[in-house]
Amino acid sequence: MITNELSSFSVRPEPKTIPLTQATLLSRIRESRITDRTPVKKLKPVVMVGQSTFARRGDFSVITGQRKAGKTTVLQFVVATALLEEIPLELDTLQIRAEYCRGNDVVYVDTEGSKEDTQDFIKGVKSLIGSSEQPAHLHTYHWREFTAKECREGMDILFTEHPNAHLWIIDGIADLVNKPNDEEESNQTVRWIMSMAGKLDTCVVLVIHENPTKAGQEAKLRGHLGSELERKASGAIGIEKDRQKGEHYIKSRFLRKSADFDPIAFRFDPQTNRPVHRILTASERAQLQDKNRIRIGELMNLRSRCFLNTASKAERELKDSIKLYQNATTGKDAERALCNRNLAALLKYNLIREEQTAEGYVYHLIDTEGAAIEFKIGQSNE
Repeated sequence: MITNELSSFSVRPEPKTIPLTQATLLSRIRESRITDRTPVKKLKPVVMVGQSTFARRGDFSVITGQRKAGKTTVLQFVVATALLEEIPLELDTLQIRAEYCRGNDVVYVDTEGSKEDTQDFIKGVKSLIGSSEQPAHLHTYHWREFTAKECREGMDILFTEHPNAHLWIIDGIADLVNKPNDEEESNQTVRWIMSMAGKLDTCVVLVIHENPTKAGQEAKLRGHLGSELERKASGAIGIEKDRQKGEHYIKSRFLRKSADFDPIAFRFDPQTNRPVHRILTASERAQLQDKNRIRIGELMNLRSRCFLNTASKAERELKDSIKLYQNATTGKDAERALCNRNLAALLKYNLIREEQTAEGYVYHLIDTEGAAIEFKIGQSNE
């Protein structure tokens, strides 16, 4: 057992019978140990929305939305503000501000649009920063014709080509996997992105589509990949469009190390075709946030039922409880999919905490500060 090898590692030389790969793992395990006195580098904010931190150095964040919602516009402001040391007073950034790149590379990879779309993205950035030429440290790539394998291998090459990049944008991440619903492939891809962001000490922003939803339903990111991205990301924002009003909204889905920002509204000026920010009224902000309030209320009720008389549950036990108390569905596959969405939402809204143990995942009730709730006999969780 690794545990036995590890416990004896400090009292005798490494046995020659241990394979090199296992010896390397044991060494890495020892190096990974963290105490309350271990010097830990804090992840610095890179992209702010309003006064809130959306993306950090050494981690990845997610931008999502349905087709034509306005994701490209938001990305242009992220890139443009990263290229500007000072923001001109006349430039309306939609409350988006990226840390200045200081001459380090900013890399944009487009896996979805046409070559014309990618070039239009560059032109939009140039217009925002007031430049007639593409900055030398803005590197843009068009990979629409690449296979998923080529996209993944291409990113490994780019990470080597731009080791000191300030900011990465992959638009969209789903093209780096063969099947966004493949659990193993999706998990491996997310772990790889997390690893590269940490190793390169850089900020990675990923773009993924939302599945179409009915009115009042919570938007769900595409496939298992989307669920895993949202669970592991430093932050996630959603872009929505009200087609009747011709207005777009930037909304906080969740921010791991910051308070949510109020929804931001913008529309395109018909004269200049430039996005213009509009201040929302209090009632408009409340209306836009109602869907989240309703959803969180539903989840809190589900949590109370699932954790009745206990503060912790193993994964299988919790999933059985969720299936018992969630809204009825038709068919085993639909029931399982809804259960997975509800579990992901409980984690997303910080209503429970996930812990990986030797026996598998365990889920705990947590308070508003993220600490586990201590349960006492006779106490109710409602």
